[in-house]
Amino acid sequence: MIFFFASAGASAGYLTASEVFPLEVRAQAIAVFFAIAQGFGALGSHLYGHLIGNGSDPNKLYVGYLIGAGAMIVGGLVEAFLGVAAENKSLEDVASPLSMVRKVGAKSSDARPQGGPLPHNPGS
Repeated sequence: MIFFFASAGASAGYLTASEVFPLEVRAQAIAVFFAIAQGFGALGSHLYGHLIGNGSDPNKLYVGYLIGAGAMIVGGLVEAFLGVAAENKSLEDVASPLSMVRKVGAKSSDARPQGGPLPHNPGS
């Protein structure tokens, strides 16, 4: 059961990284998050191996589970205060591509990628 929630937490991290960064740096952001996760994964296996030891004291492993639960709670609090409201929005609405060009005073719907076609304006 614990690994079910841990897996969901990791998946949420990758989804968040893929949504809140502009298109041009999205893959790099996912790679950085993946590298950080691999580092914590290596530390976690060492920590839990040390806590399990020879299996004589199950209370040590319980401490490890409390550390994991604390990490999940901290992650939830960070999301609650710093999270980006991305539900029901396109990725471009959450994080505009870096190549997006906007006219001064224009609406975001008037923006276009550099070198892309001009938006259709029926009034001109």
